[in-house]
Amino acid sequence: MDNIGKICDSTILVDGLTVITGENNSGKTTVGRTLYSIISATEDLQQNAFINKQAFARSTVRRILSRIELNRFFRIEFSDTDKNADTTDIEDIFDIDIFRQIEGIEELFSIIDEKIIKLKKCSEEDIHEFLKKRKEDTDRSKRFIDNFMKKREEVINSLNEVKKSLQTDPELIEYANNKIIKTLKTEFFNQIKGVYNESKESRIRLSHEGEDYYEINLLNDELPNKNEIFLSQAFDLSLFVDDVFIVDHMVYGQRPTRLFNSPFLSSEEEVSYETFLDKLHNSHHKDKLLYKLLENSNDFEESLYKTKTEDIIKCMKSANPGQMNFIKGKYVIDELDIRNLAMGSKMFLIIKTLIEKGHCGSKTLLVLDEPETHLHTEWQTILAETIVLLVKNLGTKVVLTTHNPSFLLAIDFFSKEHDIRDITHFYQSDFFDEGKKVKLKLADENINEIYAKMTKPFLELEAMMDGINENDDLDI
Repeated sequence: MDNIGKICDSTILVDGLTVITGENNSGKTTVGRTLYSIISATEDLQQNAFINKQAFARSTVRRILSRIELNRFFRIEFSDTDKNADTTDIEDIFDIDIFRQIEGIEELFSIIDEKIIKLKKCSEEDIHEFLKKRKEDTDRSKRFIDNFMKKREEVINSLNEVKKSLQTDPELIEYANNKIIKTLKTEFFNQIKGVYNESKESRIRLSHEGEDYYEINLLNDELPNKNEIFLSQAFDLSLFVDDVFIVDHMVYGQRPTRLFNSPFLSSEEEVSYETFLDKLHNSHHKDKLLYKLLENSNDFEESLYKTKTEDIIKCMKSANPGQMNFIKGKYVIDELDIRNLAMGSKMFLIIKTLIEKGHCGSKTLLVLDEPETHLHTEWQTILAETIVLLVKNLGTKVVLTTHNPSFLLAIDFFSKEHDIRDITHFYQSDFFDEGKKVKLKLADENINEIYAKMTKPFLELEAMMDGINENDDLDI
């Protein structure tokens, strides 16, 4: 990473448990935020691109067909009963709900082709018969027929343009680039590069044993060209946990709307591929986390690693908040509304739920931003061992930030106790350039330096307290 937030010219290992330490405002969160962004943007790329294109086609075709006045007869999408009945060519032309039923991109193209064919075949007599069944008067029927004949060629041309635009970028290079940049901008609030760094260039590279997964070079937070920046999938899933209050939104018992189904609003804009990319919806990491917490679990996937998760759940001991159930419109644990849980309990509930729903496998990157913040020292120790076991038993890759010496000590101890010290890495953020920039320094061999830096304020405070006590003794 170079010129990402405050971080400059830094290399970070992520092959097990990666711990980022440092003072406040020293760029600790930047590492996890960057990794989350690039991985989340390209998860299940083919399927999510299809979902986006499906939504775009449905919205855009609806808008195009609205130019034909006959469309007013089809404002309400067909009911299940209507779909099972025989329909006329005219009804098929204006059936938009059919886009919801397709499962592949070729099927999407076929639907557009069928609408074009039926538009071309539709005669004045067909429209007249259609309107006659609806008892339209002669004058209105003539107007509808004239409008259809006048607008037909324009509509057909526009439908062909929709199909052409969706056939663009078959390898999804532009799509992936767009998703990565949009996710980075969302997570960094449009400030990816360092505010105080004079360089306009930023760089992110993710590789393993000579294989590149991402090679991203930005200029003023934009891609200077259309070169491929996503090369291979390093993880299947990335999750970012930085707010325990996400639990408070788990109150309706409803699974959130599909994350990647972009709400392409109807407008009179052109239907180019650039318009499609520009209007792609991007979800924030909190929305995605909530989606996964409420997502239905897969019993088969759970059974594959059930024995491994048992040790982790057992490790939580007294910190385990208990079994969550949905009763009378809300989530409860032992009749207690989960919104009333202590903040520390909510952190354990998040981790426990992700484990139980199968979201912490060997291809998962879990980013935990100061997860110990709301925990008593005893529970910090439990959380540290839980995280270490996630890495050991499930192979989950974890990136966490902390500036708590007790929690760091527990991580250090349990990484050795459970024999994952060789894939546990500690980094310390060091300021330079008058505190405007940060470089992350690997500290696996000199972790005592981190402890010394973390405990220095306590020692100074203790010395001040000793001074006060000495003065009190002299007064006596």
